[in-house]
Amino acid sequence: MASSQSSSPETKREVSEEPEDIWRFHTGFGRRFNTKDYKFILPADDEEMSRQDLLHRILVMALDSLYACPEIVQPLLAPREGPAPGVLELGTGSGIWAREMAEEFQFAEVLGIDAQAPPAEFEVDDINLSISHYTQCFDVVHCRAIDFYVRDYPKFLYEISRVLRPGGVVLLVYPVKAFFNEQYEPFPWDAEEGQEGFCFMQACFKAIHASTKTRQGSEDAYLSYRKMLSENPNFDEGSITVKELHIPISPWPERMNEHDSTICSMMGRNMEAILRSYQPLLIETGMDPAEADRLLAGAKKEIYTLSLRAYTRWIYAWAIRKPTPWQGPPGGISPGS
Repeated sequence: MASSQSSSPETKREVSEEPEDIWRFHTGFGRRFNTKDYKFILPADDEEMSRQDLLHRILVMALDSLYACPEIVQPLLAPREGPAPGVLELGTGSGIWAREMAEEFQFAEVLGIDAQAPPAEFEVDDINLSISHYTQCFDVVHCRAIDFYVRDYPKFLYEISRVLRPGGVVLLVYPVKAFFNEQYEPFPWDAEEGQEGFCFMQACFKAIHASTKTRQGSEDAYLSYRKMLSENPNFDEGSITVKELHIPISPWPERMNEHDSTICSMMGRNMEAILRSYQPLLIETGMDPAEADRLLAGAKKEIYTLSLRAYTRWIYAWAIRKPTPWQGPPGGISPGS
């Protein structure tokens, strides 16, 4: 993978915390976690990395692309004179998106940042800390399913706008923590077991949502993507776009072609795996282990018996950086914060 550190003479620096302090793990509930991940949300083991790779394949197949706006991304990353195009992925996870972007755009320099990223390929750092050492180094910044790790989302968007070159684009992707029926209406959030509209899958994610709320992340940031981007003076308001993508949780729809059936089957495996990954969080935040087992077993049955005719919903948002000088947020951003 190409390194973005050649993009600017000021990009090389020490990370905000010693790498050996970040690159440390502990085990619990039969899974491995990043000790420095104070939020304790998802494991950082091979099983979770494989699930992230599976989810990546699902979304790429559903979009038929690595990104939602090729008409914007492709010209930005085309070969050109001067500094090479730059791509940054924040919260890179398994790193599969960044690696495949480097393969598709071999002229570009691609960098992934994550608190648990393999240091041979990525920068190990906390995405909540300043990335001002990469000011105007990137044409594309990608953030997928990381909102619950971001403490201050408006500030986070200011940091992104600072590292984007004028005309560059930020790509935000996040799953809605709810499920939707055949009419794309949400299942009742507060339905109790035995009541109309109840499903174990929704009950699991309601409990997950409550648990992640205790971790001081931005779990509901996707509800305000348009508002936050619009309020940031560094983004072109006319370029702000928010779209939805619906993917069934299993191959329950009738008369699907082989491509769509494969996507739905893969999503079923992903849903089972993400529930396993979240199970330690549920128990760590107070749920009885037997109750967690029961809820997850009910959700798994709904997936594999095709009894739950439900969709997942993914939010895709993007905005283009204005050509004007960068403006900081009210009150400023303290160095290294």
